[in-house]
Amino acid sequence: MAKADHTGQGLLFAGARSRRVKRNGRRQNAETVLMRACLDWLALHPGIVPMAWRNNSGLALLRKGGVLKLAPIGSPDIVGFLADGRFLGVECKLPGEEPTEEQAEFLGLIQRSGGVALVVHTVDELAADLVRITGKGDSRVR
Repeated sequence: MAKADHTGQGLLFAGARSRRVKRNGRRQNAETVLMRACLDWLALHPGIVPMAWRNNSGLALLRKGGVLKLAPIGSPDIVGFLADGRFLGVECKLPGEEPTEEQAEFLGLIQRSGGVALVVHTVDELAADLVRITGKGDSRVR
């Protein structure tokens, strides 16, 4: 089972000025660190979200040449399913940032299709939103 590591997460994103932070001795994009923390929380709450994964969009260049098309532009950072079967899309943004026009359109499509689309700036926000929407669990991040 995955072990969540949210130590200092709230402080990291509340005052983050730089988009790059150090984690485990490596520099990473702060939004990527937030997304990983959200995935960790989701992995620890299978009664709310039995399955969720990182969703890479755009294009990938293959080593032997060629291009692999990934998920559509604007699709959320995290996708999965709630325990009740609804599709889940989570867009992770740093405080003060909002989704791009393409991301907002994709999130709207998810909602119009009966799914749950969230924009979160912290793990606490993700937890609170999912507990509110599903009525399951405890929104406190441990």
